[in-house]
Amino acid sequence: MMLPEINYIEQSKDIIEVFGGYNHTEAIKDGQFFEMTNLSADNYPVLSARNRREFVKEINKPNGLTYTDKLAYVDGTEFYYNSTKICDVSDSEKTMVSMGAYLCIFPDKIILNTETGNYFDMEAHYQSKGIIKVEPSTLNGSSIEYSEYEPAHVDGAYWLDEGVLKQWSNTYGMWLSVPTAYVRISEHIDGEINEQFTDGFEEGDTVTFEGFLEESLNGDFSLYSCENGYMVIGSAVNQFEQEDVINIDRTAPDMDFVCELNNRLWGCSSKNHEIYASKLGDPTNWRAYAGLVSDSYAVTVGSYGDFTGAIAHMGNVLFFKEGCVIKIYGTEPSNFTKTEIYCRGVEKGSEKSLAVLNEILYYKSKDGICAYDGTLPTSISADLGNERYRNAVAGVTLNKYYVSMQDVNGNRHLFVYDTSKGIWNREDDEDIRFFAGAAGMLYYMNEDSLNIVRTQGKGKGLYPGMYFYVGKKRTELYPGMIYPGQIINDEYEENIEWSCETGDMGTEYPDSKYISKIVVRVKTEGIFKMDIQYDSDGVWEPILDINDTGKSSITIPIKVRRCDHMKFRLRGTGQFRLYSISKCIEMGSEP
Repeated sequence: MMLPEINYIEQSKDIIEVFGGYNHTEAIKDGQFFEMTNLSADNYPVLSARNRREFVKEINKPNGLTYTDKLAYVDGTEFYYNSTKICDVSDSEKTMVSMGAYLCIFPDKIILNTETGNYFDMEAHYQSKGIIKVEPSTLNGSSIEYSEYEPAHVDGAYWLDEGVLKQWSNTYGMWLSVPTAYVRISEHIDGEINEQFTDGFEEGDTVTFEGFLEESLNGDFSLYSCENGYMVIGSAVNQFEQEDVINIDRTAPDMDFVCELNNRLWGCSSKNHEIYASKLGDPTNWRAYAGLVSDSYAVTVGSYGDFTGAIAHMGNVLFFKEGCVIKIYGTEPSNFTKTEIYCRGVEKGSEKSLAVLNEILYYKSKDGICAYDGTLPTSISADLGNERYRNAVAGVTLNKYYVSMQDVNGNRHLFVYDTSKGIWNREDDEDIRFFAGAAGMLYYMNEDSLNIVRTQGKGKGLYPGMYFYVGKKRTELYPGMIYPGQIINDEYEENIEWSCETGDMGTEYPDSKYISKIVVRVKTEGIFKMDIQYDSDGVWEPILDINDTGKSSITIPIKVRRCDHMKFRLRGTGQFRLYSISKCIEMGSEP
């Protein structure tokens, strides 16, 4: 007797033990998630929630944030450095650029000396109120007397010989031409010299004079001396007085974007199609063209479009437009060279996405996030899908690039790219206006507060904090913080709500299939839930709900249901570690 042949049910067991972050595309792989909130790659390949963020202080209006060796920020019209209010500024977003001990604030053009705590204006302006006196002088500002007729041959005597100033030398027994003539300019009010005439100006400044009746004195001049009410400039010999008003100005160009490289400020103007560099070591002078190594610099840019950002990178200054990168390289004005590379530049409105991490420059282009090593940009954001984002704001710390972007509906999304692992994660919808990287952590300002993103650098990390007691409360300070003042009050977020959703699973098998069993290996410090959805029907069926478990394997029996494909959703609150998910699949007949 022959028994009928038994048809064995084909089975397979799939195990996911490497979790590869966010992938919002149809090419999603097992271990990646199509939707995600508040997850992290810190414990890769294990899946875990991000660290809790920490509140620092309330902000009325976020207008600027930066970190040098201390934290600086602008709250509305108040500028703070190292937790101390320095001065009032205009109510607008600021760019703050560090140059040595100076912190320069734009567009206000205010400079803070971080060593002394003093601040001053980048520009200086003066309009005369009294009688202006111009007279010949020496380089150091001492007045000289000269004769228009040949005087007696006395050593040191001056003679103005047909417009040429000469000085008698007993050593040579002849009249010698003075190689450079100088005049000193002063203001007299009620017969007294006005010593405030030189306030705001310094020796070495390049200033613009306007209003002199003697036309040769109008224009740009370097101040060889500037003190006690006298300004000394190089000029043909002149001696006169005038009551007409003169204007004296030391100006800085209005610039769209500013950065620092090699002890110079660099900026650009879309209106004027120009790039500028300040005088070496001097952020107040932008019109010094004396043929010196320390001169200022300016160049016209002919490419189409507005500037969209600027940053220093790998010893060069980069100015961006949406369709090109303009690179300035060289060591001094005589050899500064401009090159233009037509490639993906910074998207307009995403100038705050520029950030350098481990020698690589990251930024938001019109097509996505790019990584630039100095040659050509490379897109790294394919996993973010086809969603269009704009108005990106970014910051970096350790190996992570944080970028907050706006979708077409105006909603914000905070993504984190782990550069060491090549993994994207989506955190949440925090509306971040500014980032500032510090030692092992990242400050940010949203619409109403200043906060800290904690990284793995906390505690035993690269830059540990210092603990001390204020009363009975233990307080932790990090580099750049002082007491009293900006104290971290351990005001962490409440338990973080997190979630993620896989892509469709089982599409690699052509036949209908059944899931008979799921096993998860997990450790939780809060709530951990798991749901399943079949055939994209929109209905999530709960299959697991646990709380505060040690590291363990949990077997989840599944109600038999025939399907073409399925997907999982994980959600919960608090910290957790997901080590693996395995599923047993039994094959059915053709659909």
